[in-house]
Amino acid sequence: MEISEESFKKIIAVIGQLQGQTIANNYIVMEIAAEVASSKQDKHAFVSGMFERVTARHEEAIAIDALAHPVAQETTWALEAFFSALGDRLI
Repeated sequence: MEISEESFKKIIAVIGQLQGQTIANNYIVMEIAAEVASSKQDKHAFVSGMFERVTARHEEAIAIDALAHPVAQETTWALEAFFSALGDRLI
């Protein structure tokens, strides 16, 4: 199957749009999470607990054999990167 140049450009534009939306959402959620965590007595325990809940939800949402799927793995990496950055921000 061959993709025309016009179709390829449309695909690239959609990917760029999705990346922009994802980055914006990440910034917003980071600000909210940092503000909530900062209000807690033990902010690092709060972030750790949130990480455990969110990753457990992710693992429940996918089948065991889907863990090797690129999207599932990318989601795992994104969660790890987000919570690592959040923890670093709270130091």
